[in-house]
Amino acid sequence: MVIMQGYYSTSLVHYHGYTIRKLFIMAAFLMLLTLPFFNEELPVPTLVSLLGILVIGFSAAFTNPVTEFAPVLDFAVSAVGFAIFEYQTITGYAQAGPDMLFWINQVLAAIFLATFYLSTKTVRAMELKQR
Repeated sequence: MVIMQGYYSTSLVHYHGYTIRKLFIMAAFLMLLTLPFFNEELPVPTLVSLLGILVIGFSAAFTNPVTEFAPVLDFAVSAVGFAIFEYQTITGYAQAGPDMLFWINQVLAAIFLATFYLSTKTVRAMELKQR
């Protein structure tokens, strides 16, 4: 089964890079659009938030079915993103209850959990050479 999207094709059945890319871009835009409103409530400096958005954008842009390192990068970015945003969700709920920042962090954690799952399937398929 050959999967064709954009300029690349892959015969890897469990390649989910196109979906991962869309989810990463969605997360980066959500972070970028909400940053001005919640910047004062975040436990990190603004520059750290902006660099995080750029890392997610870079990973989304780097994702492709040709480079074997790209799914590993997606896996790492997803794992770190999920851990950060779910941790902030749990601690934020304990401190302030379910406010708007709680829900934004929860949505971001869910996006990163989905990309973690999909990137894990892609890495596993590449390692096992499932074509």
